[in-house]
Amino acid sequence: MNIRQLLYFSAVAEENSFSGAAERLHLSRQTLSRSIGELEEEWGLALFKRNVVGLQLTGDGVFLYEHGCKLLEEWGGLEAAMRARAETAQPGTRVVVISGTQTIFLKRIEEYRKHQPRRPLSITLEEEAGCEKALIQGTADLITTTAPVTGEGICSRKVCEFPMYIAVSPENPLARKKKLYMKELEGQTLITLPEIYHIVREFMEACRKRQVPFQKIEYNVDFPYCCELVCQNKGIMPVAGYAIHQQERLGLLCIPLAEKGIKWELFVSWHKRDEEKQAVRGVLEGVFGVKP
Repeated sequence: MNIRQLLYFSAVAEENSFSGAAERLHLSRQTLSRSIGELEEEWGLALFKRNVVGLQLTGDGVFLYEHGCKLLEEWGGLEAAMRARAETAQPGTRVVVISGTQTIFLKRIEEYRKHQPRRPLSITLEEEAGCEKALIQGTADLITTTAPVTGEGICSRKVCEFPMYIAVSPENPLARKKKLYMKELEGQTLITLPEIYHIVREFMEACRKRQVPFQKIEYNVDFPYCCELVCQNKGIMPVAGYAIHQQERLGLLCIPLAEKGIKWELFVSWHKRDEEKQAVRGVLEGVFGVKP
């Protein structure tokens, strides 16, 4: 005797007929009749007797039905409990993003967590070098970088791009401009993060190609301090389009660069071996809008 036979037997007992139970279970009458016959043959007991209104349980049938219902109820509870454990045991997706860029995907992250409550999603903030290291070392399933990550078995896809702006103090003469050409930056003091940051490196290479002579270039890893210096009109600072609201809250003016091609890009990268994992695919599509 097994759970399936017990389920079939209980349905026949409750419907008082094979045809009613067959319709309820979406099975053939012959399948149910054969299952009940196997039960009766296994125990050598008659479980039903026929009368004018249909099938009626025998004394042995009543005994099996009463105890069988308890077992079926416990079995249903056990199935539900195991299903819940299996869902919550699904490995979470570990995403490491460049610090400050999480706001780009904040709304999508909230939507993903709302619609996928049983699939944990952890977001860790790192500098760009830390993102690549996390993917290579296997401590992240997905990462963001400002350039494609190269390597055997690694996939990268661009997810968005933003124009470059120059943040200036309202007291700077450049503040009157609606857009800036690179040559207009000549003679300015440039305050920026080190060129280990891809966004800064790209901007500086563009400046060198156009031979823009700055009065001074001041590198500083402390971004809030850089913003403070610009607020004091001690220099200008390149910023990415996605973050201009941060500078504007500080009272800075962010003016777009007129030259085309000077932009900030963001890529998502993952190991190709992981793209068949349902959780990873879900985050790629739901958060980053990428189909692997």
